[in-house]
Amino acid sequence: MGLLRLSLILWTICAVRGQEYTIQAQDELLIERKIGESVTVEATVTPPVPNDQLSILFWSIRSLGRVPLNSNDTNLLQTYNPVTGKVSLTVRSLQKSLNGTYILQLFDVVNAKYAHSATINVVVLVPPSSSSIQGGDVHTAKAGTPYDIVCQAFGSYPEVEISWLEGSIETSESQQTTAVMGVDKYYTTTNTLTITPTMAYHGREYTCVISGKQMDDEQFITSTLNVQYIPVVSIAASSPPPYADLPYQTENTEVTFLCSADAQPSQITWKWFIDEEEVAGETSNTLTYSSVSHTLNGKDLKCEATNSAGTGSKTHKLNIHYAPRLTSSLDNLEVDLGSRVDLTCETDGNPTPSINWVRADKPEAIITGSTRLTIASITMADIGSYQCVVTATGFPKVVHTVHILLRAPPKMHGTTGASGSRTLEEYSYSQGQTAVLSCSADVVPEYTDVIWTKGSAGTPINFAPDSRFSKHVEKSVHGITTMLTIKDLATTDFDDYNCTVVNALGSDSALVTLSQTDDFPWKWVVVGAVIAVVIAIVMSVAVCCCRKKYQNKTSSAGSLSVVSNTTDNSTKKPTDCMEQGDASSLPEYGLRPIDVWKNNQDTNATPYPATDSPIEDGKPELYGSYRVNTMGTSFKPHSAYPTENYGSYRVQHPRNDLHHAPQYSTLPIRPSMLPPNEFNRFSYDNELNDDEFPEPPLEHRLATNV
Repeated sequence: MGLLRLSLILWTICAVRGQEYTIQAQDELLIERKIGESVTVEATVTPPVPNDQLSILFWSIRSLGRVPLNSNDTNLLQTYNPVTGKVSLTVRSLQKSLNGTYILQLFDVVNAKYAHSATINVVVLVPPSSSSIQGGDVHTAKAGTPYDIVCQAFGSYPEVEISWLEGSIETSESQQTTAVMGVDKYYTTTNTLTITPTMAYHGREYTCVISGKQMDDEQFITSTLNVQYIPVVSIAASSPPPYADLPYQTENTEVTFLCSADAQPSQITWKWFIDEEEVAGETSNTLTYSSVSHTLNGKDLKCEATNSAGTGSKTHKLNIHYAPRLTSSLDNLEVDLGSRVDLTCETDGNPTPSINWVRADKPEAIITGSTRLTIASITMADIGSYQCVVTATGFPKVVHTVHILLRAPPKMHGTTGASGSRTLEEYSYSQGQTAVLSCSADVVPEYTDVIWTKGSAGTPINFAPDSRFSKHVEKSVHGITTMLTIKDLATTDFDDYNCTVVNALGSDSALVTLSQTDDFPWKWVVVGAVIAVVIAIVMSVAVCCCRKKYQNKTSSAGSLSVVSNTTDNSTKKPTDCMEQGDASSLPEYGLRPIDVWKNNQDTNATPYPATDSPIEDGKPELYGSYRVNTMGTSFKPHSAYPTENYGSYRVQHPRNDLHHAPQYSTLPIRPSMLPPNEFNRFSYDNELNDDEFPEPPLEHRLATNV
């Protein structure tokens, strides 16, 4: 109870009707009770006051102005023991108004005043009448800016204690508590929590905890922190999606940059910048390039996002991969022997290209791996073509060629004759045609003149605009090719022509001969004769083969589409157009039913499966006109016939009467007729009548692949 115990004896000497009295208060000079509880205060009067004099001894409260307490108040109970002199006052239910100093007073009747007293302090503990967090249940703060959350408890006695919880744990943030007593002697206690929130504080709960000895339980008041913070921006790229933090983009591809932001509030406006220059018209969180250019490489791409809390941005250094390219000119060099040569191959590309110098005729031998190739003193061995080979990961190599050319007088192409003159090729044309004569020369430095003359006398040629003569010059790396055109050739034009090329260091000449061609086309006559001979040979072979085939067909009553497996090799008659062979390896099959060997007159008959058994003996009704019916009117070879089986075979159709000789059909078998795995069409037409023959036995099987 926080009681202060003190033994205090108040000795008061006074004359009350000639009697001296002493008032001794109880040991507890400070008594604390919660509102509504009861309290008893006591004192002892020595010597006891007689009962008939009790009117001079009573209780009062100082805060009420020492007015005697109403002894008729049912909330108060006053007792006195005349034997012991003990005086007590019990308050059954303490109220706020009964808080104060209780005084036991002795009245001096003689002097008509309060002469003696003893005091006891009674404190009524009053809980807060109300409490709250200023601003309500939700507090909006801006990230990075200090913010106060204030909790207050009103009308308590004494002041209460206030603390804060961040979530469920006690906060370490700064706080300050003050207590102010009002005119009603009760306290208003205030605690201020000061925080500097970040975006991580968004959504946190802060709880004000109010406690004190006047309260049975702690009181909790919670508020949620809504932190407004500027957008936190990130940039990703897609080529194609999904979006990712790509290390680079490739030139000439479609690329979309995506800007994302974490912000509160989430309503955002967007802007894009390239090197701090705003990209016009781009107000969404994506920026698309349909064909990204290498000119963007190394530039700063910035996305800016703005909400009510402020503006945030993210800058991305663009990394555009593009093929290597030459940034310096590589011109051909005209040099003198002994001079110095510096070749520089400056390139641009991403990734950074690597450079190698090689000779064009020896590309595998690297001269140097730097951008500059230096030859201190040119020799003849150094004259030639050099290549700067540029390579970069992910791109094809780039080759730049430069020619080191030796300065010298012109040198004509062609063959040098005994006289020292250089002769080029001879041109042949017919009279009336247009002739084009040409000559070539190595010319470094550049030519200054090209001279065409005619004949051994060197007659100048007239190149006037209306002339039949004109000249043209085509340049190359090492020199020129000059062409002389002569229209409507006349007899006098067929002659030698001299071509002379001149430069600053000298000149060189060559002869070109223009001759007249024979107009009779002997060449085509020879070609035609050769073709006629070839055609005659082919036709002779064809006639020979066809004649033999015709003889075989006319030797029987009809033709047969199958070959016989007869063992009588004496009947085999090779022809000049066929290869010889043996039929012993050909497969044997009996005559198949009529639905397989189908009657020519009965084209609508339904064939039986090819697995039907062959007919061993012929029947009269089977004689007649037949054809193979596997795949129409064709049969398919079972396999490729060996070369040795090619030749002519015949089938004997026996008769059982004595008046007719056996009938034979001959079928030539040769490669052109039986290529592997192809269909061949043959038919057999028997001109004999069915009723001429009874049932003759079949003495020979027919061999076929169906």
